[in-house]
Amino acid sequence: MTTWNFEFGIPSGLSAYDVAVANGFVGTEQEWLASLVGAAGTNGTNGESAYQIWLDQGNTGTEQDFLDSIAATAVADITFTASATALSPGSQPTVQVTTA
Repeated sequence: MTTWNFEFGIPSGLSAYDVAVANGFVGTEQEWLASLVGAAGTNGTNGESAYQIWLDQGNTGTEQDFLDSIAATAVADITFTASATALSPGSQPTVQVTTA
């Protein structure tokens, strides 16, 4: 069995709204959120599917063959554990990965 322990420091910082206010935005958080929505754009043409691009690159097979070719390899017997304080502001969350 192999065990790796990782600790991540998550700095506390300003929200995106607070940054906008600090940079001159005047208004409520709801007004700021509404300001992020732009005008509707025009629809473009649809491109090729990833499956079609895969075929165009010389691959052969069904859509399932394509999906199988891009699927991640399964790794057996891995356990991930995170501390209960991971979401607390200013905490140092930890992750433990154990393989059999």
